[in-house]
Amino acid sequence: MNKTNNIPSKRRKNLVSDIWKIFKTIVVIALLVIIRYTISLPIFDFSKIEITPVLFDLTKNDVLTIANIKEPTNIFTVDLKIIEKKLVSDLRIKSAKVSYKLPGILHISIEENKPLIYIASKYAFLEIDSNYKIIKISKSITNPEIPILSGVNEEHSFVGDDIKSPVSKDIINFLKDLPVETKEIISEVIINNNAVHLFTLNKTKIILGEVSSIRSKAENFDIVTKQIKDRNLAVEYVDLSYDRPFIKVKKDDLTKKIGGAGI
Repeated sequence: MNKTNNIPSKRRKNLVSDIWKIFKTIVVIALLVIIRYTISLPIFDFSKIEITPVLFDLTKNDVLTIANIKEPTNIFTVDLKIIEKKLVSDLRIKSAKVSYKLPGILHISIEENKPLIYIASKYAFLEIDSNYKIIKISKSITNPEIPILSGVNEEHSFVGDDIKSPVSKDIINFLKDLPVETKEIISEVIINNNAVHLFTLNKTKIILGEVSSIRSKAENFDIVTKQIKDRNLAVEYVDLSYDRPFIKVKKDDLTKKIGGAGI
């Protein structure tokens, strides 16, 4: 008889326990909602945004627009991984790392996807990266330090497309094989009748020969241009289309061939 009377009592206790658990769960959820709402209020938008290193082509406003954040920002509500994902989805950004930095700073480290060359088309200039991708199309040159390629056809191309011309890709491969300091002296590359003519920043003309063999000329180009600089030669033109480099020097109007161990 006593056992029978205890059954309803246990059920009541279990019911009360279950109700109490549900109540506590509701309270916890309500508190979390209140906290989430509270920290999203404008009064918590006090954090500064720091971007490093110094931007080359992008501006700070560009970065904030791409990441869809504003300054000051609320570091309690931003999702670092989502911001990184948004940033690297832009063709102008190669990689991005977002982190918190005390006191109250959201730090964004960006590696820009810098263009390797401009390709001149009929109505605009295409900025091309080292992976043959068009990252930007401009009406004018925005960075005079980047060489211009003309004489190739890349019409009907859009941002995000890979370039189609095999000649353009050969030129890019040539540039990729050069050391940075050598690549920086190049001002313009012209394709004429399948021959490559290159001009340096000081207007020196360098003949590289046929497009198909241009990549094999990268080492000679690097060596010859460095020797010209070291010897302080006033050069009229350089011809690398031969097996051995040929240099015409302005100052005495004589021709010099550079070869052997010094090259």
